[in-house]
Amino acid sequence: MAFLNIEDISICSLLESNYPVVRDEYNIFKKEYLYNKSREELTEDDSVHWDLCRKGYVDSIKAAENLQHYQGFKWQEHTIEPRRKECNWYGLSMDEDSIWEGILLSCRTSSMYQLKSTILGSTYFPQTMQLLSSFYENTVVSTTIAVFPANKILPRHNGYDSLIKIHLPLYVPQGDIGFCAGEETMTWKTGKCSAFYDATEHNGWNNTNKDRVALIVDIIRK
Repeated sequence: MAFLNIEDISICSLLESNYPVVRDEYNIFKKEYLYNKSREELTEDDSVHWDLCRKGYVDSIKAAENLQHYQGFKWQEHTIEPRRKECNWYGLSMDEDSIWEGILLSCRTSSMYQLKSTILGSTYFPQTMQLLSSFYENTVVSTTIAVFPANKILPRHNGYDSLIKIHLPLYVPQGDIGFCAGEETMTWKTGKCSAFYDATEHNGWNNTNKDRVALIVDIIRK
């Protein structure tokens, strides 16, 4: 099975039981920062974070180019590249159009260092960051608010063998939206975790007129 049993991943129960906390902090973040045109950008030196994220994006794209074509998609006919939108706000664009955006909330730059919040994480998600930083049974590598834009597709790709990727959906629009890992397909459910090995081939689609928003937590694969 491509999707993992979340009952075997202890941090999933923590995330689900604290879903209202994460959702409420996201709603404040959305109102005061994400869609607030008059806001001031919060800045810090995110060069290390950006280098790590960019490497992950580039590695994923390179790996995907070696996969067989999926549903007729041909990587070599498109330009897919990582983008830095603002401080700790990154994403992927395809042919200059955003297909995925990630707001980095925390990151562990080395196995020797503790999980550290970014300025966006500490400012807008203090309770979420406190919960994850105090959890030691699963080693958290990074946490990200992931926005999957309306009417977009994420082509087939894969990531790192050392990671498990956990999705905690905060908002899932109604309609033709879903996710595939390996040969298994699922639809996200608000407040319910799903998990898979990052190295598993995966892709998603959002054929609705609204964004899907999720908290993505990467943990070390045991």
